[in-house]
Amino acid sequence: GKDMAQASGLFNVIRQVGGSFGVALIGTILTERTTFHTAIDGQSVSQYSSTYRTILDGLRNFATYRVAAPVAEELSRAKALVISDVTKQAVVQATDDTFLFAFAVMMLCVIPILFLRTKRRPKGEKVVSME
Repeated sequence: GKDMAQASGLFNVIRQVGGSFGVALIGTILTERTTFHTAIDGQSVSQYSSTYRTILDGLRNFATYRVAAPVAEELSRAKALVISDVTKQAVVQATDDTFLFAFAVMMLCVIPILFLRTKRRPKGEKVVSME
C-alpha cells in the first residue's frame, strides 16, 4: 500500500518533468529549424538572385500595364508578399523537420518495448488486490 502510493507519486513526477522537457525540446527544435530554413530560403530570393529578379520583373510588368496604382507602391507590396511566402514555407519545412525528429525518437523508444516480457498467469488464477 505505502510503497504503491510512493511509486505512483514518483511516476507522476517523472511523467510531468518528461512532458515539460519534451515540449521545451520540440519548441526549441521548431524555432531553430524555422530560423535555418528562413535563412536558406531567404538566400534564394535575395535581391541579387535571378529568381527574385524574375518575380519582380513580372510583377513590375503587370503593375505597369494593368494596375492604376504607382509602380513603386505595387513593387513594395510584391516584395512583402514574397517575404511572407518565404516565411510561411520556412515554417512548414521546420514543422516537417520537427515531426520527423519526434517520429525518430518515438521509434527509438518502441524498440526496447518489443523486448519487454510480462509474466503470464496460469488460467484460472485470480489477481489479488494489495490493499
